[in-house]
Amino acid sequence: MTALARVAAVVAGIACLVLAGAMLVRQASLAADGTLRWPESGWWTALTEEPSWTTTGVAAAVLAAAAVFLIVLAVRQLGGDRRTSETIAFSADDTKARVSVAGLERGMASRFQSVVPGSRAGSVSLRRESSGWRARFEAAVPPDDVAGVRERAFVTLRDDLRRLGGVELVRLDLIVTSLRRAAGKRA
Repeated sequence: MTALARVAAVVAGIACLVLAGAMLVRQASLAADGTLRWPESGWWTALTEEPSWTTTGVAAAVLAAAAVFLIVLAVRQLGGDRRTSETIAFSADDTKARVSVAGLERGMASRFQSVVPGSRAGSVSLRRESSGWRARFEAAVPPDDVAGVRERAFVTLRDDLRRLGGVELVRLDLIVTSLRRAAGKRA
């Protein structure tokens, strides 16, 4: 979900809360004091007491558009992160090539496991940001030096991606799912 869609969802939610709160205050005030007169606004009176096809049609169209907009935002929010098969294009000398991001992610997982003996890479994601690319690893790593593992993996993967086609890795997030010893080592 984009930042603009999140802002739109928040604004729509706040507007709905304000309207619902105003209606609650109005109804509670009218119920608490039977002598209180709280006239409705002119447009609401025209819509409810003297309906015409024009006012009803416009109100229905606006509410239908708002409902569709909110439903689309909700589905996008709940739908998870479904990326299309994004590719990275690069050229070297007189050749041009495309590499899929999914393929790079698989290769990075394998490379991570070779750089960090005893590790097991789980989920890997590669995302484009304004300053470059960001990698996120979920991995089981040896308990010896987690900060060193992250730094060693970052430097190696950054250099590999640069050599591959000018892909600039600017950040690597390592989420340690478990600490595990390399095969053959005992505590």
